[in-house]
Amino acid sequence: MSPTFCEKLYDLNAKAQIVPQLAAALPTISKDKLTVTIPLRKGIKFNDGTPFNAAAVVKTLERDQTLERLDARERDLADRHRHRERRRRPSSST
Repeated sequence: MSPTFCEKLYDLNAKAQIVPQLAAALPTISKDKLTVTIPLRKGIKFNDGTPFNAAAVVKTLERDQTLERLDARERDLADRHRHRERRRRPSSST
């Protein structure tokens, strides 16, 4: 059995700074703080050859969100290489 590896959109470096992994850059946040747009790296493929793209990010995040939460979000594709997320209300942490 081979080990499973998982990369994140972002991680923290040794100085606790957010650094992109599968994301191409830091996200942009709308002025009303309701929409987060994440640019994604291009040319990445899963082990089975399936392309990593915004549809894959949406599917993963929707699968991960199994409970109804107060900060529930709508997710969609900004375009083929960007994922967009819109909160129902602003977060107090951003």
